Amino acid sequence: MFRATAAPGLLAFTGTIGAAEPHAHAAVQVLLVTAGEVMLTDRHGRQLRAEAAIIPAGVRHELHADPGARGLLAYLDPAHPAGRAAGARVAATGAPDTVGTWQAAARPPPNPTTPPPTWPSSPNLSRLRRLPGRARGA
Repeated sequence: MFRATAAPGLLAFTGTIGAAEPHAHAAVQVLLVTAGEVMLTDRHGRQLRAEAAIIPAGVRHELHADPGARGLLAYLDPAHPAGRAAGARVAATGAPDTVGTWQAAARPPPNPTTPPPTWPSSPNLSRLRRLPGRARGA
């Protein structure tokens, strides 16, 4: 059983994930496994267990899934902004035809370093600094 969703530049399915012989898509494929085990194989024969992957359009791949495998399969139009962004993540990560790159591209980016908080300058803030009972300049 699966559910389908469509929007401009996107076709997505959630539910059971099945096996697929070697093939390629005209779309960028995004895979997110939520249950069970899914193995992805690239055109070089390298195989990795996948929890998430971004597979570029036109790249040959194969999928093997346990009977209970479930998740999300999304197909993005490579000309749509989301498809271009997904393709750019893969291109920035490594060789576009390797399963390791597909997995690395799907990992969330590291948290940006958060700059230390700064006090905004405002007249109200200046008044707070001069409240009775506080040392001057504190």
